Amino acid sequence: MTADPTADAVAELIAGLAWTAACGDTCVLTGPVADVRRAVEALRAGDEATARATLDAALRALRAIPVRHHH
Repeated sequence: MTADPTADAVAELIAGLAWTAACGDTCVLTGPVADVRRAVEALRAGDEATARATLDAALRALRAIPVRHHH
């Protein structure tokens, strides 16, 4: 981790996106991914309130995606 909490948050968000993409079914994630990208931009601009609201929207959208079990 770095001393910059914003850089740490951005790194965590990017890692989460990479993990999600590696899991497949990325087409159902385009909206939440766009929200996370907007949150990263907001964090880089120092706008924590917008980043938090955008991440909340991404989380709601992710929770609404039906879980598919791969066998």
